[in-house]
Amino acid sequence: MPYFWDGACHSDCKPGTIDIDGSKICVNCNTTCKTCVNSVDQCASCNLNGSTPYLQANQCRSECSANSYETAEFVCEECNQLCKTCESSSDSCTSCNSPSKLYNNQCMETCPEKTLLV
Repeated sequence: MPYFWDGACHSDCKPGTIDIDGSKICVNCNTTCKTCVNSVDQCASCNLNGSTPYLQANQCRSECSANSYETAEFVCEECNQLCKTCESSSDSCTSCNSPSKLYNNQCMETCPEKTLLV
């Protein structure tokens, strides 16, 4: 049995809704989600023009957490484990977790040869 919306039959629920139990009844995703998966509260995408456009761990947020960066697709990606904060990629560190040191946007255990810790 197909789903019926916007005056036509479709193989899936309309965007912003989900059939969570296979009953062919589509229910609305959480209002912060543009689309959802598995449950109404697990976002697959966010409303970019809303107050929570960033997708992180299946939740829509107003900004990415400190240990992550924003992609061009408004998805929050985790920084690598040595970075405390990063930007534009997981390896482009802006600060480091102790005891690592920041050098050319990389977190290092020790300073490279011919450099000094200032």
